[in-house]
Amino acid sequence: MSRQIYEQLGVAGLESRTSPEWDDRTVERVKSMLATAPVDRILDAGCGYGRIAVPLAMAGYSIVGIDVSPIMLAEAQRRAAATNVNIEWHLG
Repeated sequence: MSRQIYEQLGVAGLESRTSPEWDDRTVERVKSMLATAPVDRILDAGCGYGRIAVPLAMAGYSIVGIDVSPIMLAEAQRRAAATNVNIEWHLG
């Protein structure tokens, strides 16, 4: 059912439910939490279109993204490629 909802919502529909400012704050919060502990890889479960995974990868973190929606993953892969970052993506 979740996959069907995200397929109907689409990337634009999901993206309209957040803002760049909120995403930036989320990324900064995650980075500050990770600053005190060594981290090899980060799992972004429910990564959607990569709104958090891609900026974290751009900051130098090793990211694994997983999502139930092939449409969202395709967009996440496109955004990662556009920023020249390497992220391990999984459908699930």
